[in-house]
Amino acid sequence: LQLYAAEAPTMAPHQPTLPAMGVRVLCGSAHWAGARTVFDDTQFNGRVGHDGARPRQRYLTARGASDNVLDGVTLVPMAEDAGLDVEDFGPAQPQPEIQDNEFRAKSTAQQEDGRALLGAPAVPGKPPGTAPAGDGSAAGAPPTSKRSKRWLSGRGNTKRKKLEQNKRLQDWLEKNDVWVSDKADWGQAASAVSMAIETREQLENEATGRGLVASRDIAMFEDLAKVPEKLLLSRNSAIERFGSECIHKNISDYAAIALHLIAEKNDGEDSFWAPYLAVLPTVEEVGCAVFWEKEELEEYLGGSPLALESQYVRMRLQEEYQSLKDTVMANNPDKFPLEVFSLEAYEWAYTILFSRAAKIDGWPELPEFICLMPYIDLINHNPSSETHIRGISDGVDLPLQISEQERSVLVRADKYYDQYEQVYISYGQKSNGQLLMLYGFCLERNAGDFIQVPMAHLLEGDPLAEAKKRWLEQHKIPYERHFPLFRDRFVNEMMQYLRLLVVKPEDLGLPENAPDDLLDKALDSINFRQADAEVSERRAMLILRGICDELTEKYSTTLDEDEKLLRDRTMFELLPKKQRMAVRVRYGEKLILRAVTTTLDRIMNNLGTLNDINEKRANMQKDMWGRLGFDFDSPAIRATNLDELMQELDIE
Repeated sequence: LQLYAAEAPTMAPHQPTLPAMGVRVLCGSAHWAGARTVFDDTQFNGRVGHDGARPRQRYLTARGASDNVLDGVTLVPMAEDAGLDVEDFGPAQPQPEIQDNEFRAKSTAQQEDGRALLGAPAVPGKPPGTAPAGDGSAAGAPPTSKRSKRWLSGRGNTKRKKLEQNKRLQDWLEKNDVWVSDKADWGQAASAVSMAIETREQLENEATGRGLVASRDIAMFEDLAKVPEKLLLSRNSAIERFGSECIHKNISDYAAIALHLIAEKNDGEDSFWAPYLAVLPTVEEVGCAVFWEKEELEEYLGGSPLALESQYVRMRLQEEYQSLKDTVMANNPDKFPLEVFSLEAYEWAYTILFSRAAKIDGWPELPEFICLMPYIDLINHNPSSETHIRGISDGVDLPLQISEQERSVLVRADKYYDQYEQVYISYGQKSNGQLLMLYGFCLERNAGDFIQVPMAHLLEGDPLAEAKKRWLEQHKIPYERHFPLFRDRFVNEMMQYLRLLVVKPEDLGLPENAPDDLLDKALDSINFRQADAEVSERRAMLILRGICDELTEKYSTTLDEDEKLLRDRTMFELLPKKQRMAVRVRYGEKLILRAVTTTLDRIMNNLGTLNDINEKRANMQKDMWGRLGFDFDSPAIRATNLDELMQELDIE
């Protein structure tokens, strides 16, 4: 990270100015420059000098920047100094002067921040931040303040480490036939994307870790990246490592890749995948809700279905680990030493799988498979993206059944990307709860958000329970799983289940002990896809409304409290990441529950008028004008049955 600073003239004796600054973040072998950020109420528009000085000469004040300064920086890329290497970070040299930046400081406190930003003690008679040059050293000598040293030992080292990791990963990719060069070659255009050490979600101002950005303008359907099969971590790679006697058919793909990932991580620098493993995050950095402590789930997600779902998934993972420990690991202690293949390591491996693994369309002999894809898995999530990942085969088929086919995984652009725009893929239609549970983040503006609502328990004690279960299985409605509850629609499977649920023996004209074949025939005669009778439809609506009321009452905070917290962006961004994500999840869930209850009330309020409407329309057929279709007192609702009424009220 490089900061470029210049002194701006003092506008008034009591209003010293802060330095203008530009920011560059090294991304693999490329630069990013031209940052713009806001501190308090003063806006800074940085300009970087273009005098041709080498990067080592311009590196000056990064060691003096404070944590809060860097946290507010919004990166805007610039294609200059491509090919900068980590070795270019040398001793600080004099800084090129930058003109035309004048800013007005707000207070004396900002003056102190200015000195800390430049990392130099004040010099009498000179603007704040000017370094002494008593021994002939440059005016921009390395900072000596305690604040700057603290920054150097913290975030500065972290970013330099990320730069080194990116450079090493890039070299490894190039060595293994992944085209990542920013320069065109014979028959090969320059790589379309580059690695960034940090990205940020602009709308919600959340850091999103590493990512891939467009290194040039990208056309729609252009190839973004292609990774050969030999770099993938998959079930096949696990079999190559441990043998088919260990990775047998009863072991899931996820478990197989998890074991392989742990083994390669333990190999350290001896692992073929070492450069890739070095950039993988820790459990804490990802922040999957599955691995939150129980106390955190109860405190931050109290009342949300996500709290119980996360505990359940973690329990199943622990059961899976124990099963592998008692079988595969116990039978092969030389391949699976317990000090290496611990539960902690297993949870880390699943953190990586949850957040990065993908099921992709493979090749004819392997139509679909799950894998980790180095380089490609750096691409972040956008729910509207349609970027496609699939397996391809390159090469030719030769005579005598000799094939020279090389299998790879290809990512192709779904739209036009401007240079330096971040490239996205979609992880699928995921609720905020699912995103936080498996990926460690969620979205305030998630149009596809939903709540998973359990309803299987509602069949308990029903006199027709067995007959209804047979009907559900026959029509392939997964009632034992949770139904999704969206803000703007009801899924048809859930409505069929609720309509079936409220059917009583007297509605069928049969006794409770009627033979199974008669009960099955009676249920098959009812079309549960559509609303049939007013009474039964109202029963179904009341059950759903009761579920929504029960879920709403479980939350420890109200919708208004969460909304107030979200609106106060200053306070909200001061919260820990886990708490911010939890607020977004439960706020979205409460919005869904409120929208559903409002819709249900509107439907039930109109159900009572349906019989009157049908009776009036029947009477219209008795006179000439009615038969001709004229109605001089037409009601506002024109539905002729409950199904049309729900459509008229925008309920699917």
